[in-house]
Amino acid sequence: MLLTSHDLYDLHTVFVHIRNAPDSKETYAVTVRLLDLFTKWDFDPMIGGNIIRRALRPASELDRERWYWLDTDNVYAYPGRIFKPDHPVYPMLRAAFEAIFSRLKAGDFENAEMVADAFHNVPLILALPEARGCRRRIAGELTQARRLYGREFLREELGKLPR
Repeated sequence: MLLTSHDLYDLHTVFVHIRNAPDSKETYAVTVRLLDLFTKWDFDPMIGGNIIRRALRPASELDRERWYWLDTDNVYAYPGRIFKPDHPVYPMLRAAFEAIFSRLKAGDFENAEMVADAFHNVPLILALPEARGCRRRIAGELTQARRLYGREFLREELGKLPR
C-alpha cells in the first residue's frame, strides 16, 4: 500500500497522542503496531487509504473514547498526495517509531515524549501540496531528536527531501 496525505494526517494525531501520554499502555501498543507496519511495509502499488486506522483499529489496549477516530474509515474523492515507494517518508516514519519504541522499552518516557513532539508536525509538512522548503522545516522540527540521537539521525532521508 502507498501512503497518502490523509494517512499522514492520521499519523500527526498519533504522534500527538503519544506525546500527551508517553507512559500509557496505549502508547506502547500503538508504537509496536506502527513499528511493525513500517518494518514490514508492502509497497503494493494499490492506494489503500486508511492504512494507519486499519493498522491500529484491532488494538484492544486503546481507549475507544480517546481513539474514536480509528473506527471511521474516511472516504475521499481525491486521494491527496500519494507517496511513492522511494519517498523518504517511509524510512523517516520507521526511524521515528524505532526511536520512540527504544525509549519506551528503556522506560525513558521523557525522551519518548520528546521524540513524538519532534515528529508530530513532520507528517503535516510532508502532506502539504507544496513540497518546496520542506527539508528545512522538517530539519527544524527534528532538532531535539537529532540532539538525542546524533547529527547523522535521518541525515540521508532529509537530504532526499526538496529544498
